Amino acid sequence: MDGDLFPEHPEFYAKYLMMNVKTGMVYTSIFGMNVLSLNRIRLATDEDKEHRLDYWARVFRAETWEELKALAERSKAVSEVAEAMYKVSAEQHNQSILRARRKYEEVHATIVNALARAEKERDAAVEERDAAKAEVDRLRAELKALRGEAE
Repeated sequence: MDGDLFPEHPEFYAKYLMMNVKTGMVYTSIFGMNVLSLNRIRLATDEDKEHRLDYWARVFRAETWEELKALAERSKAVSEVAEAMYKVSAEQHNQSILRARRKYEEVHATIVNALARAEKERDAAVEERDAAKAEVDRLRAELKALRGEAE
């Protein structure tokens, strides 16, 4: 954990067992919960250090690939895990880039299609305006002709 299970009793590593709350009798020592408080590495005992719990806590707390890589140099298992994590992260990053590219292409296509529709609508409106203008000109000419004949 990256926090304190019991803030009033901070400790780096603790093992909890199930027990009968009335009698205080432990149900079994086989089944339990081990808690490693990642924010309490400084409280690691010599026994914790002997079992390398402080090292594993630093591995879990690593915030950069460089930090993890430096820790991985001390353990083949951590090195293999770090490499697998890096590959998974790289794959996720690549997938994220591909999703972003697809989204860009979809949005771009939508914009291009909307622009094409808008241009067609504009062209139709210009044609309609020109036709209306021609009709007005024709009617004016007709009116002028009628006035000229009537005078």
